[in-house]
Amino acid sequence: QEAGVLELDQQQAIEKLAKKYGVDKWNKLPQCPLNPGSALTHVDTAELPSEEYLSIIGSLLHISQVSRPDISHSTGLLARFGSCPSMQHHDAALRVMAYLYSTRDRVIRYQRHANRDQRDIPYILTYQAGKDDLHVFCDADFAGGKDSARSTTGYISFLNSGAVQWKSQLQKLCALSTMEAECVSLCEAIKEALSLKLFLEELGLRDPNAPVTMHEDNKSARDVALSDRAFSKARHYRTRVAFIQENCHPGENQTVDLIQTPTEAQLADGLTKTLGPTGHLKFMNEVTAAPTLRTPDIELRSGRNAENPSPDARSSASAAASQQDADSSTNSTQHNTHTKARLVRPI
Repeated sequence: QEAGVLELDQQQAIEKLAKKYGVDKWNKLPQCPLNPGSALTHVDTAELPSEEYLSIIGSLLHISQVSRPDISHSTGLLARFGSCPSMQHHDAALRVMAYLYSTRDRVIRYQRHANRDQRDIPYILTYQAGKDDLHVFCDADFAGGKDSARSTTGYISFLNSGAVQWKSQLQKLCALSTMEAECVSLCEAIKEALSLKLFLEELGLRDPNAPVTMHEDNKSARDVALSDRAFSKARHYRTRVAFIQENCHPGENQTVDLIQTPTEAQLADGLTKTLGPTGHLKFMNEVTAAPTLRTPDIELRSGRNAENPSPDARSSASAAASQQDADSSTNSTQHNTHTKARLVRPI
């Protein structure tokens, strides 16, 4: 607790899920959730029961929404085929599960300021509301949908160095340009940012006059947001443009500080498209972290030859985990790891 560190992970849930489907027996584990070259499309006839497929997707969705934003796009993409799944979709879902198993010790880490007078969360009675580190990253992938040509919205919010809110979703309309796709994504991100802003203000954790810092890598979308005029080519989505301008235009009523961010520094990029091993490794390290409050019981597989641990290593890890569960069961009630994330107590 004195270190001011809180870590959130679902390692036990991932291990239980991998054991259920036999993924823990794989000899080689992938370095990224999906292969960028694989074309997942709809099929006319289901090749396996949808209940079986949706059971896997439901488990992955729970983990992706609680502690693993790095699989949000992959899981959301696979969920689109729930009504008529094929074996290709099933194998891709197992690949995502195998990737989770290979990186099952990753956590979301929240930290407070080392100086007690500058901490961003009220752990002490002398806390005073001030400038926080709330940052939102927003991005869109234009016409990324293989079947519908729809774009994908992606945004993620960080507070106290950890992700607190994220989303990867296929847009409900078919954007006609990159700027339109970015404006649709920006509009959704602003709505979520305002909700988070008001929540923190109600708790007294944030200055009501401080705008939310939002990062956008599309220059055209940023120019539209900071302008105070109407655009003829944006007539068919002028309501969204007006909402963006209302919140981003400099002035007394500004609630969002929109910053031009290079694409390589856009942390929401992995929420909009499938990345290769190198790109996804970078994205994973940006939105999750290696555990520091406990000794990792697995080796992080970030190299080229990502293989399973040896049987002896797996046996040792299982024995250690069993002993840890036995010790902890005398002090607390065992929780269902499929429905609750495990919080690692701060030291």
